[in-house]
Amino acid sequence: MSKKLFLVINPKSGAATLGNHLIDILEIFGIWNYEVSIHITRFGGDAEIVIAERASDFDLIVCCGGDGMINEAFSALSSLENAPPLGIIPSGTTNDFAFSLALPTNPIAAANTICTGTEFLCDCGTVNGRVFAYVAAFGLFTNVTYETPQESKNLLGRTAYILEAIRSLPEYAPYEIKLESAEGSFEGEYILGMITNTVSIGGLRTFFSSIAELNDGYLEVTLVKAPKTFADFQKAMAILTKATPLETEITDFLTVVRTKHLSITSKEDISFTLDGEEGGVYQNLVIEVIPHAVSVIIDNEYSIQSESDILLSRRIKRNRRD
Repeated sequence: MSKKLFLVINPKSGAATLGNHLIDILEIFGIWNYEVSIHITRFGGDAEIVIAERASDFDLIVCCGGDGMINEAFSALSSLENAPPLGIIPSGTTNDFAFSLALPTNPIAAANTICTGTEFLCDCGTVNGRVFAYVAAFGLFTNVTYETPQESKNLLGRTAYILEAIRSLPEYAPYEIKLESAEGSFEGEYILGMITNTVSIGGLRTFFSSIAELNDGYLEVTLVKAPKTFADFQKAMAILTKATPLETEITDFLTVVRTKHLSITSKEDISFTLDGEEGGVYQNLVIEVIPHAVSVIIDNEYSIQSESDILLSRRIKRNRRD
């Protein structure tokens, strides 16, 4: 008996779009007895709308796009009862979420994983009720992902983010905020804040990957105070972009908290990004985790214990048939 699959495609997402692989992918889905319906997104938010409206008609939702589309899929599926699982064919610039789950970036391999993998109940977070799959952030560099021209992303990949961040560096000033959670309260001037459920930001492996788990019911909060010296700033950025055990690198200008619930208050408006897309402007925020919010199809051998585990499990698997 055939099953129904809803394939949602963002045609403008990154350089690694389906291209000539679409027929092969449809053939793979057909071999596994999926009857496929296709929707091509037309505007930002279209994926969330169509998935919310049609998800109950399908056994499986598959998204081909970048982290922005994953955000839309999570927003739709996390609010539905008995939502079908989500399969992902990554085609964005950095694909942070896909990397964190060790999903193949090759479209054919990704389609095979969707058909042969297992369901993984993944957490997500909310900012004043708005869902994010893997990161809510403010401050330094955080607007780069949606302000970088798509043409630059396609041509340069993650290098485009770094170049755009350097160009916009003089525009940033610290925010005076107060963060409160069950684990503690923190107050000061911060140039960067990230609430995450991932091991990768902007395509870069990050220091909190040593503790991050995507289904543990916790979010990782990282706050970077305005450094007093340029050397402090350099050290903070170095820590944030390498996988180093936390206890060996925490400094007086870097605060890390693992929590299920927190509030942030500010005397001025703070612009947030959610999963690399514009997320709104706030002065008072309540951020919460939604445990096991969405079922995502992952490789059967998936592990998040170390970078070597992730890179090993990203290998292209053969098409396994019963």
